[in-house]
Parts: sequence; C-alpha cells; structure tokens
Amino acid sequence: MSKTVRKDWDFSDDAFESQSTKNFLKKHYGCVSIRKATEEEDMLNNIDYYINDIPIQWRTQRFENRKYPIKDCHATFRFSRMFSLHEDRRDSEILKIIRNKNNGLPYPKHHIWCLADKDLNIVKGIIIDVDKFLSDYDNRQYEFKYILRNNKTQKVDPSITTGRIILIRYNGDDSSEFISLNEKYLLPNTILFKYSLN
Repeated sequence: MSKTVRKDWDFSDDAFESQSTKNFLKKHYGCVSIRKATEEEDMLNNIDYYINDIPIQWRTQRFENRKYPIKDCHATFRFSRMFSLHEDRRDSEILKIIRNKNNGLPYPKHHIWCLADKDLNIVKGIIIDVDKFLSDYDNRQYEFKYILRNNKTQKVDPSITTGRIILIRYNGDDSSEFISLNEKYLLPNTILFKYSLN
C-alpha cells in the first residue's frame, strides 16, 4: 500500500470520528450507535461502519483537493479498476455491491459521502439510499456517460434517454473510474439527507 493511500485512509477514519461528523450523523440518524466493520466486511462487502445497526459505506474527499466549487462537488461511487494488476479487484464498490445484493450477501444500505476540511469539519455531506439508487439503476432510469479526455461525453447505452445523467469519470492516473451522483439528476427519495455549509 502506498503512503498516499494510507494517508487518505487515515484521514477518512479521522474525519468519521470527528465531532463534526457526529453532529452531521445525528441530524439524520438521531441517537447514534456506531461500530466499525471488520476488515473482511470492508474488503468483501464494502461495509465500513454500522450506524444504529445499518451497514454503511463511508467516503471522504479532502476539501483542499476538490476540483470544483462546493455546489458542484457530488457523492461518488468507485465504479471499476480496469487497469488493476489484480483481476479480482477490477470490480469496485458499485459493481461489487450489486453482485452481493443479488447473491443475498451483506452490502451497505447507506452510502455516506462527505467533503471535509483539514480540521475535519464537514463542509458538505450526503447520505444515499443504496437500495433506492440500485433499483433505479436496474430499471434503466439513468443515462450513464463517460467523460472522455477531450471533455466530451460518450453514452454507455444510447437507447436510454431519461435526461437523468450519471457521469463516469477517470481518476487522473487512470487507476480507476468513478461515478458522480449529481443531486439534481437523482430520483426522489434517493438522497436521505444532505448538508452543506454554503
């Protein structure tokens, strides 16, 4: 594991344990009981924590690393790692969650994404209902578009024309792809709770 990855993981853990995050979670979950998932649950089921016994996936983005204004920063799911040297790791997050759900295996019911500053204050946070999103995903309610190197987009399936767009972006180093969940395109009840300083 690279030092950069380890630092990012440590930052994410520290952000989750911050008072700012606890305040954010209480706004949706009320009285909060938290336990950390096991390493096996993390690796195989994409579960990071349990909040009031609800399995959740936790993702933190550093505020200082954002590329866009806060209003244009959105929750993300890792989509794939097509160029991973480990073939069994090429499916990532969203594809693994779909497979686990279809096979009756544990998976996160909520996806919590936060933008956190260097003092671990939550600047923006979103809680996604994973089942609702996957149901709409399965029912072809979203248009998936790749963002190409020339900043043009390419539709994954030209037959879907719902106008609700999910963008697939590449990491800068081409190590993986992730999908960006723009709140204005998500169907009602997909977002359980959202918070922003601005």
